[in-house]
Amino acid sequence: MKKNENKKFNQKDESSSELDSKEDNLVPQTVEITVIPSSGENKTSEKESPRVHPWIRYFARLLDYSLFVLFVDIYLYFFSPSIYSIIIRSKTFLYFTNFIFLFIWIFIEAYLLSRFGTTPGKWFFKIKIRNLSGNIPTFHEALKRSFSVWLYGLGAGIPLVAPISLFISYIELTGNGVTPWDKNKFMVLHEKVSIIRIIAVILFFVGLIMLKDLSTSEVPPIPPVPQAPAPEL
Repeated sequence: MKKNENKKFNQKDESSSELDSKEDNLVPQTVEITVIPSSGENKTSEKESPRVHPWIRYFARLLDYSLFVLFVDIYLYFFSPSIYSIIIRSKTFLYFTNFIFLFIWIFIEAYLLSRFGTTPGKWFFKIKIRNLSGNIPTFHEALKRSFSVWLYGLGAGIPLVAPISLFISYIELTGNGVTPWDKNKFMVLHEKVSIIRIIAVILFFVGLIMLKDLSTSEVPPIPPVPQAPAPEL
């Protein structure tokens, strides 16, 4: 009897050990899954990262605006020299046109961001704008962002307000790592900018200043407004 009981006991031990080994094999293993974006245009390369580069962003925007104003100036210089002369010679008209150009750029920038995810200036400085899903923003998203930049970042182009707005934006970007118009809405991706691009943009601005001085010197002065002759007494 005892031998039979011992055999049964040994069989139970063997069966329990087999079950334990099977349970050990059933322990879930950790698996790393890499998600690949469906669209090739929306992939983020390993070189891209949401770093904080306030001066690069500033010069990218300055380059965008300078290219836009240069295009308008060339058009007016050749096709409407009288209007160009008034704008160049009159500080009042110059401030007014800068305000108008800066406001028009809101819609141009929004279109470029919704179409390409960047602008000429941002492309030159290797900056891309993406929403939190990693995709190119829609026109509505880009328009809201551009309008917020114009209003809060550039002070709506008002001469006395703009420097204060730029300084506050710089403090917020360097302190918080994000601007108010990008927080919880957009990612600003940067790549390393080569020294050749930096030299090229410096030469561009130097040439732009020289061209501005040359065009100003060649523009004829604003003709005086003719006055009616005084009545004879």
